[in-house]
Formats: sequence, C-alpha cells, structure tokens
Amino acid sequence: MTQMLFYKDPKPLSPAIHGALRVRQTPQRFGFAKRVNSVLCAGVEFAEIAHEYPIVFAEGDREWVPIVLFGLKAGENRWVDDSDAWLGQYVPAFVRQYPFAIGRGESEQPLVCVDDSSEMLSVEEGTPLFEAGQPSPLVKQTAEFLREFHQQMERTKQFTAKLASLGLLAEVKASVNGADHATMSLGKARVVDERKLLELEDEQALALFKKGELAWVYAHLLSLGHLRRLLTKQLQATA
Repeated sequence: MTQMLFYKDPKPLSPAIHGALRVRQTPQRFGFAKRVNSVLCAGVEFAEIAHEYPIVFAEGDREWVPIVLFGLKAGENRWVDDSDAWLGQYVPAFVRQYPFAIGRGESEQPLVCVDDSSEMLSVEEGTPLFEAGQPSPLVKQTAEFLREFHQQMERTKQFTAKLASLGLLAEVKASVNGADHATMSLGKARVVDERKLLELEDEQALALFKKGELAWVYAHLLSLGHLRRLLTKQLQATA
C-alpha cells in the first residue's frame, strides 16, 4: 500500500504557484477517498477509530504499519456515500489532511505540500491559502496538524516495531457465523495475538503500559469486531 494513495500531483505549497487558490472543505468533499479501502493511522487515533472501523497491521516497505480498513475489496470504501460525504463520526487523520500532506525538500526540512490535481482547490470558492502573500490561518493550522501527525506516525512506527519484536503479530483470520461458517484471510495482514500478549513478561507489559501503548493494543483488539461486520456485509452483497 503506497502512502500517496489519492495524491496524484503533490507540490510544495508556494505563494508564487498557489497564491490565488482557495480550498473548499464542504461535507461532500470525500470523493477522492471513494476508491481507497485503507489508510495509515496513528496510535493516538486507535481509541476513536475503534468505535467504527477495524485496525490491522500491513506490511510496509521496511516494517509493519497500522492501517484502518474501510472495505475488504480493492477499491472499496463503504464510508463515502453517493454525495461524497463521509458516513462515519470520526474521519481518520490521513483522510482529514487531504489535499495537504507533509513532504521534504532538498534540505530534508519538512514542507507543506498540496495536491495540485485536487478538486477541492478553486480560484473562486473556499478559504484562501495565502493572504497578502503570507500563509493564511488555515495553512498555519494545517502545517501544525501535519507536523503533529507526522510525529505521531514516527512514534507509531516504534510501537509497531516493538510489537513485531515481541512476536505479538499474527495472521488475520476473520469468520462469521452462518450457514456456511465463512472464514476470510486478509493475506499478509496481521493482528495482535491476545494469547501471546497475556504471556508477556511483567517488565515487557509494564513498559507498554507506561508509554500508554497498552491502551493502543486493546483499542486495536476492540476494533476487530468491525472486521467481522465487514465480512458479513461482503457476504450479504455477494449472496
């Protein structure tokens, strides 16, 4: 899964290029995510996400990363309706940040980028990106949000690496009770093995607890109930 996903033409935000542009942030702005069935998520989001969506761990370029699932099939997002509105109460940060993203220039310093292809950009409607050649309050708030999200994702990478090193990640097998007792495997996706979690040494469990990350683990486990519901909906759709 690429981190770019719905970004088609991200460019560093610049008054010379984007000075006249505005961004429209209406409730019906989520069409860009309609064909995306999962996105990265940060550990600090797990508690909110767990109320509505399943969280699993996917194999990234060099490590396991947590993702929130919006559907079980490629190109399926059950949380964007026909009007392009988001159906859930909580919108994951990776989705909320669009059309903005954090990037790095030649100096490796973080840069605020914007997807030049986004339909949310307009010269007539919305909130300006720049005012008198300077970043608008919206852009300043967005830059702070992106920095915080980036920092939280770095922390989440360390958390996930710890889970992997402790041998806690196991293959996903979701099942639903029914006439055919259907079972689905999500391939290389992983979840925390609760049995192995309970077998941790006291010092290992305490280390997770003191970092506030044991709560992340249990939020993830709680979220897996939504995985079974997704499977049920998929089976009903194909019946």
